Amino acid sequence: MPCYEDKGIYNEKGLTLIEVLVSLVLLSLLTVSILGIFTPTARWIAIARQETTASNYASAVLEDLREERNYIDNKDDVPVEEFLSDHNYPSQEMDAYITMKKISSFENLYNITVTVNRSGDTESHILQMSTIMRKE
Repeated sequence: MPCYEDKGIYNEKGLTLIEVLVSLVLLSLLTVSILGIFTPTARWIAIARQETTASNYASAVLEDLREERNYIDNKDDVPVEEFLSDHNYPSQEMDAYITMKKISSFENLYNITVTVNRSGDTESHILQMSTIMRKE
């Protein structure tokens, strides 16, 4: 019968509690550092989504004004919901205003600006989209 005690087979007893705890601490540090990368990225994606939504919202308002030019008049900071009340814009967590100013040197030309104010976590962000339209 061979002697296994000389080769150290019976002397191995497995991992100690300290070795398990050290490996768990190293694994948790690695996990926390990897998750630290994803948190700002998720915030950036949310901000980009809000900016895209605000841009699409302002663009849709301008397109509706292009279709219905009889609404164009010399007005300042009119809420979109009042101005284009027959259109069903989706309710967003943002306020939109339309400013229309007649360009004095041209007949029936108006500078139209849609201002979208969206409130974020701590601050509000303003997006303005402008165009020139002719009232027909």
